[in-house]
Amino acid sequence: MKNLLIIFLVLTVNLGCAQKTSDNVKTVFNRFQTLTENKNYDEYFDYYYSGFLKIVPKSELLKDLEKLNSNDNYEYQVKDSKVISISKIVEKNNIKYALIKYGGNTHIKFNDNSDKEMIELIKQNVQNTYGEKYSYSEINKEIIFYKDQEMIGITENGWKFFPYSERLETIIGKLIPKEVLNELLTERK
Repeated sequence: MKNLLIIFLVLTVNLGCAQKTSDNVKTVFNRFQTLTENKNYDEYFDYYYSGFLKIVPKSELLKDLEKLNSNDNYEYQVKDSKVISISKIVEKNNIKYALIKYGGNTHIKFNDNSDKEMIELIKQNVQNTYGEKYSYSEINKEIIFYKDQEMIGITENGWKFFPYSERLETIIGKLIPKEVLNELLTERK
């Protein structure tokens, strides 16, 4: 009976710690997403995994973000981001990993002087890519589309993140052990 009690206590503590770690990832990731929505990119990159930034420099990513946000024809904004799921936390060599799936609405609001051909081209491109998750308001001259994405969380002085997609697997293979990635993908919710 005493052994059963000990096993129960150990399982309760382990499950409680796993939930707390998962909640911590979600809390930190939500802060990270808020910085994105507010376009606070200096602080946003404080939450990026340094290993990823050694391969894809922060200056390059900032340049792309600045180009996206300084277009004279439209205003670009991400809103209503939310975490959809977090994989089971995988630990290897005292480093924790998680796969986070999240989504949000992207808004592209065109200025009154935007070229109509350019608007149509962007509308067609977004509609072809996002299909039914796409809408356009002629009155507001605004495209809104919803997209899901994934990021990998890794502990490095707290939780840090970097994007995951199949086309980035070559880079990701340099950042985390293959067996960890496989386990995260298997545990995908």
